[in-house]
Amino acid sequence: MNKLFGFSIESTTIEIRHRLRNLFDLLGISFSYNTKDNLRDSRSELVRKQFGYLLSEIDQLTELNVDTHKKVLDDLAQHINNTLYKLQYPNDCNNIRLLVCYVRPYLPLSKYTSTEQQDKVLLLRIRYEVERELILPHSPEAVPLEFKEILTEHHTNPPAWFMGQIIIFVLRENQTTSAKLNKVEATFNLGNASFAGIHVRRTDKGVEAPFQKLEGYMKWIDFWYNSEEIKIQNSKLNSKKQQNKTLNKRRLFIATDEPKTIIEELRKSWGSQYELLHNKINASYGNRYHDPQRQSEDSFLAIFAEIRTLAKCRFVVCTFSSNVCRLVYELMQAYQGYAGDNVYSIDYDYAERGGGKL
Repeated sequence: MNKLFGFSIESTTIEIRHRLRNLFDLLGISFSYNTKDNLRDSRSELVRKQFGYLLSEIDQLTELNVDTHKKVLDDLAQHINNTLYKLQYPNDCNNIRLLVCYVRPYLPLSKYTSTEQQDKVLLLRIRYEVERELILPHSPEAVPLEFKEILTEHHTNPPAWFMGQIIIFVLRENQTTSAKLNKVEATFNLGNASFAGIHVRRTDKGVEAPFQKLEGYMKWIDFWYNSEEIKIQNSKLNSKKQQNKTLNKRRLFIATDEPKTIIEELRKSWGSQYELLHNKINASYGNRYHDPQRQSEDSFLAIFAEIRTLAKCRFVVCTFSSNVCRLVYELMQAYQGYAGDNVYSIDYDYAERGGGKL
């Protein structure tokens, strides 16, 4: 009974946090977000600080059981990894069971009307709206039934956590690839202090999703750092052991396919408040999917290193309309375990894609 009661309280607290974020997002439309130092509207700043205070109080309640959640999730992750390894590397390949799938992966060319969304071609069945817009069929989020109960109790987004375990198994790196990725990540100058991150996709993303200004990303980064600073202040007041605990200068990792423009704007508007971390190699992802530069090894290593780094951030703001953002979120669950609320998307929810349910 006590366990059930505790689970109910925690679930309610998490729901309040989600609603608080939604309310902050709605109120953000009603007051301006001035990026110039010392010129922010005092009333708007007060609202942000109050929301930061409320979020910090809620986070402290949910963090009471974090260690327990992580321990359970780590054990389950190890079980899944061992199971996958045994399935993929059996002792006797002559006695394994094979799953053979017969699918129609491509539409007839006469039916393919969207040149900018290659990923939507891989459908078994499709339907058209009146405007002949390509719509993804509904595919509800799910996890294996044997893990459903334990994941529902110990994680805020079970499907994302389970997908993260599959992804981290698929993305196993050999020594050569790992060394190359570490070399790229060394240019980020991350250090040992914690940091938040943003992923800003421009170039070809402009034809797939609405344009998002940097203010939309930084509003949530500020929001998160405000709540973190309040939590540290409260911990100092409530515990002598925390007296020396401090939050270093706000640190922000930036992953983007337009580094020159984005980083210049960030440095101009937020440079006095944040230490900006980014890829110093300045490798390009290319402007379009078929761009040869985007298919190069350097570009692959650059974006993969940025994805790994974002997945290790304390908090990330991005857009779930981007496959990179979704991959970061899923991989984060594998890296950090209990991190279901550590990514905020400023366009769609995780269970959505292009405005429609997956």
